[in-house]
Amino acid sequence: MKIEGDIVDVAGFVPVGHNFEPYTLEIWSALNGGTLYDAENQTYTINSESNIALMEYMVSWLDEQYNGDINMVRRSWAWNGYASDDGLPPAFQDGRQIFMEQGSWVMGDYAADVEPVFTNWDIAPYPVGPGGEKSVSGYWPNWLVIPTGAPHPAEMFGYLDYLSGVGVEKWFSVVVDIPVNTQAKEVLPQVVIDARGEEFAAEIMGFWKEQAAIATRMWDSPIQSFSNDQLTRAIERIMTKQAPAKDALTEAQTASQAELEKVLAS
Repeated sequence: MKIEGDIVDVAGFVPVGHNFEPYTLEIWSALNGGTLYDAENQTYTINSESNIALMEYMVSWLDEQYNGDINMVRRSWAWNGYASDDGLPPAFQDGRQIFMEQGSWVMGDYAADVEPVFTNWDIAPYPVGPGGEKSVSGYWPNWLVIPTGAPHPAEMFGYLDYLSGVGVEKWFSVVVDIPVNTQAKEVLPQVVIDARGEEFAAEIMGFWKEQAAIATRMWDSPIQSFSNDQLTRAIERIMTKQAPAKDALTEAQTASQAELEKVLAS
């Protein structure tokens, strides 16, 4: 950990929520024994004690290692493996970030835009929080859909069927979006083979398969986009210290549950 003036020069890992994005929050919630949404009972659980504790920990981490200033963290580097919208270069490839949270696809993009200063990298399971019992992972699905009113639905379905079962093999060799269609053949991503060799590619894909088997349930609410917006606002308020974790999560909880009940009633 190294701070030069008002810039974070080197970091181990940055607190969850530094970009105010809620997309992996369900994973971190599960790691601490919680959930954000109970699909069986159609009930939000955003402001549970475990989730409040999770976000309070992130703030304490911010205070301890980053002088309590999330904006300093955000203006220093891009911390997720890609250049930021503001043009900040990725810290990981520059050797200024030891760990980052990312998905399998980053293996294909790792050296695409920025030349890394090191070759070897590896992946590891998520840590388990004090309220959790085991490590879990998550997913980021890409959907193939046919728009309502499409003039040739049968032909489009055939093409999408090809993409998800056969074409995805070509896609996977470069982009490394892991196929979930059981009809797709198990192939190794060529881009990883080229970078690190076939033995490493086989080992790493075995690890990803294990992670897929322990993915937590997520993104299963009928108002997912609405709730994500509420969580984004809550995370920003928490990490910029505009509101305590309990208050911000309770606001997100109240708004999400009210919207859900309105949608279910209609």
